[in-house]
Amino acid sequence: MLAEEKKFTIDEYMRLPIGAPYQYINGCLVDWPSRTPIHQTISIRLSQIILNYLDSTNNNGVVLAAPM
Repeated sequence: MLAEEKKFTIDEYMRLPIGAPYQYINGCLVDWPSRTPIHQTISIRLSQIILNYLDSTNNNGVVLAAPM
């Protein structure tokens, strides 16, 4: 937990900059972990499978990676 067990209000959490690496859980700010190499590998492989499917069905869908 962040800041020695200090409890935060939802208003304090909402005032954090967009993209701040924290989750708000029961009044606590919890570090949002960075993506790992295995996460990124799986993500790109799944994206490719989806793109291949869209191409094979002539679908005009869009695949985006997050976070943007």
